[in-house]
Amino acid sequence: MIPRRRIVGVRLQQGDPVCYFDAGSLSLKVGDWVTVEIEGGVRRGWTVIEPSQVIHADVRSPLSPVLGLVEPEGSRG
Repeated sequence: MIPRRRIVGVRLQQGDPVCYFDAGSLSLKVGDWVTVEIEGGVRRGWTVIEPSQVIHADVRSPLSPVLGLVEPEGSRG
């Protein structure tokens, strides 16, 4: 049996559509801020769909990876 990828839904800006990424071994939950790689470079976004909530049949491949967790916007200082 082929193991399922851990797919997470990420929103890059308020009102943008949800984009799907490969969460790899990261343990992500809704609201976590992450960095992801897209065609235009590296961007920040927040998790809106956890891996356990993704319907795999709705996701197209290939997926870019989540690069890592980051601090929420505005939390510096």
